[in-house]
Amino acid sequence: IAGRLVDRGLISWDTRVSDLFTNYQIFNAALTSATLDQLLAHRAGVQSGATFENNHWNQLLAQSGTIPQIRRWVSDTVLTDAPEVAPGNFLYSNQGYTVAATMLELASGKAWETLIQEEIFTPLRMTTATLGIVYDDVVPPKASVGHDLAAGETVPVPRAATSANVNYHYEASNGAGAYTACTLQDWAKFLHLHMTSDIGDYLTAATGARLQEPFP
Repeated sequence: IAGRLVDRGLISWDTRVSDLFTNYQIFNAALTSATLDQLLAHRAGVQSGATFENNHWNQLLAQSGTIPQIRRWVSDTVLTDAPEVAPGNFLYSNQGYTVAATMLELASGKAWETLIQEEIFTPLRMTTATLGIVYDDVVPPKASVGHDLAAGETVPVPRAATSANVNYHYEASNGAGAYTACTLQDWAKFLHLHMTSDIGDYLTAATGARLQEPFP
């Protein structure tokens, strides 16, 4: 999504948090200069998902509004907190992707859920792709589902479904990190884009190369 918007000049890899968030003055000073590129490479210093949920889970579930509005609250919250690692160091962070998604929303005027449909699913003809976690407690499950392995057990079991309220808020707080389900055939369409140099008019050659280049 970011690459498509970069190619259209709506945002750049070097766009900073302070370039798009008008309330950046309230953020932790160490995070206001975080760039889209750093956020997508998990090097902006934004706290990990475990830290965010330990500190803010109850507050998250109490938020009302649309998913983009709650996503904005999550972004404001983690950008106000202190960095968990010094910016520039690697720390995997779903909430860093939430901030990146909010930046893409601010730059495009569209919700992340609309962007992923318009910029990925539709042009790549991923017709089975959906947003959300798939639950199926039948053994064996009819669809690919997440599994958990309890302590001391040897057989993983399908993950138990959570409430609609938890799912709603989880999409807002973690959706941009990984919230897509699709068939292997449709996943192969996405992989094919990255396996071939023939990107065509979907991405510019420069952006295609940038997405596959290791972060310096």
